[in-house]
Amino acid sequence: MKLKKILTFVMVASAIFLLGACGNSDEESRKKTEETPEVEKENKAEETMKQEVEKELKIVEVKLRQRSNNELNVVSTAEGEKLSYAFYVIKDGEIYERFGYTGESTFDYTVTEPGEYKVRSYVKDKDGNKLQKDTKKVEITF
Repeated sequence: MKLKKILTFVMVASAIFLLGACGNSDEESRKKTEETPEVEKENKAEETMKQEVEKELKIVEVKLRQRSNNELNVVSTAEGEKLSYAFYVIKDGEIYERFGYTGESTFDYTVTEPGEYKVRSYVKDKDGNKLQKDTKKVEITF
């Protein structure tokens, strides 16, 4: 009777061990499936498309010049096709004023209140892809 219980215990423990090992094999199999050449090709294709978009639209530089005590000039230089530009004036870390998309890459702004200012330049290409870049900050005092 003791021998029968021991054999039953060994058989149950073996079965549990084997089932556990099968679970690991399924997981390993799934990982291998995720790394098939087809999946790798799709991932590379998506990455290539993303890189092409990045090549098509690129903000090279956004410069902020303070012309006088309260006059700001922004020049946004970008690469891409049929570009349009929008500008947000940010005062003391908050969006203060918004200027919608136009074909002009330069922007002039007259400051009416003292504070810390920067301008966020948005660039949009013919396909609707958008990028943004902030200028450096300037402190305006009167």
